[in-house]
Amino acid sequence: MLTAQELAAFRATQEAALPESAVIYARVATVGDSGSTAYSWPLGTETVGRLASHGAPDVYVQMARERGRTPWVVTLPTSVTVQAGDRILIGGHLLSVLGVISGGEWETALRVACIEAK
Repeated sequence: MLTAQELAAFRATQEAALPESAVIYARVATVGDSGSTAYSWPLGTETVGRLASHGAPDVYVQMARERGRTPWVVTLPTSVTVQAGDRILIGGHLLSVLGVISGGEWETALRVACIEAK
């Protein structure tokens, strides 16, 4: 079993190996007077990451295909908060997050499935 210090060291090593800068934009919903919802991504949080065009689980590959887009996987530090609907700017790509594909108490990096944002 890993100690908290060992896990922190693994996470720090993983984060140091992430080669690209990234910006996470949290989605904000605004309900208008008519009851319709509009979304915006006003504030970005800078971090590091890695962009890959492979490794997405089948469910996310299918979601991307249904939208006529290519699936992407972004690896981020575990300290980052991201959820479906958020956006990530990395490697010249503005991506929309489909979902988180990693998790657990011993994870050393956060992996998210994405598609190109429109």
